[in-house]
Amino acid sequence: MLLKPELPLDPGLVRVIAAVHAGAMAEGVEPLLVGAAARDLLLVHVYQQRVRRGTKDVDFAVALTSWAAYEQLQKRLIDHHGFRNDSRQVQRLFFAEPGEGCGTTIDVVPFGDLQVDRHTLLWPPDMDVAMTVAGFEEALHAAVEVELAADLVVKVASLPGLAVLKLFAWSDRRTRDAKDAVDFFTVLCSYGAAGNFDRMTDQHQAWDRFFSLDCDEEKTGAWLLGVDTRRIANAETMASLRELFGDPTRREQLIDGMASEDRGIRGARQRAKQMLGLFLEGMEHEEIVLAGRSTTP
Repeated sequence: MLLKPELPLDPGLVRVIAAVHAGAMAEGVEPLLVGAAARDLLLVHVYQQRVRRGTKDVDFAVALTSWAAYEQLQKRLIDHHGFRNDSRQVQRLFFAEPGEGCGTTIDVVPFGDLQVDRHTLLWPPDMDVAMTVAGFEEALHAAVEVELAADLVVKVASLPGLAVLKLFAWSDRRTRDAKDAVDFFTVLCSYGAAGNFDRMTDQHQAWDRFFSLDCDEEKTGAWLLGVDTRRIANAETMASLRELFGDPTRREQLIDGMASEDRGIRGARQRAKQMLGLFLEGMEHEEIVLAGRSTTP
């Protein structure tokens, strides 16, 4: 299904995304919009919701076979599409073309065959800076297409894909800040109103859970996000998620991070804990469904 924004995007952002898309497609790779820009595109512009923490940075993931291919992609973006490199960070470029979008920062993160293992990327030239890229494969496979202009359709990480990416990013960076936990919580609380209400009133989908939760759209949405996250996650990703959630200390840290922007609000941490519990319940529900299908003759 092709999604179309209901609210207009900043023309500068569209210009930057179009430039990256053109450069990547010329190299035979379709870029995937990820991160907060993907979140805002879906929640704000497609589903007309509000988010508290906006962003000016634009992040892309690209599936590549080698670092040579990554270098060639960066060279094309710099030589032909108006970008300049950032000498401090290998993955970072900024849009330098005069006019709308000038100065916008982008990160282009590769994944795929150039990873050193299932979850890890080592950045050149010294290969001593590690980055977690867990979940990017699933995010690509579960991506949605969004039409930004008559001649521009881009792949965007779906909300379940973003949930997976944010959980792994939080696990990797949790000692530094809580923004990834906050972003995960934003998706968790917004999922019900992101085109999922019909599923809640469908007796073959989520009606029973919707009814048991007193027809609460937000809570049922958290449960559905768990269901959909399990649907897109492969076995290795699920093993990593179980490890994350199976650690009581990390689970409590995640809840603290999710509630961190609501400190001082009575019941904020309890709400975060309940929403995470519903998410995990949804994952477990879908696990049982999938197991039943695999044993059906």
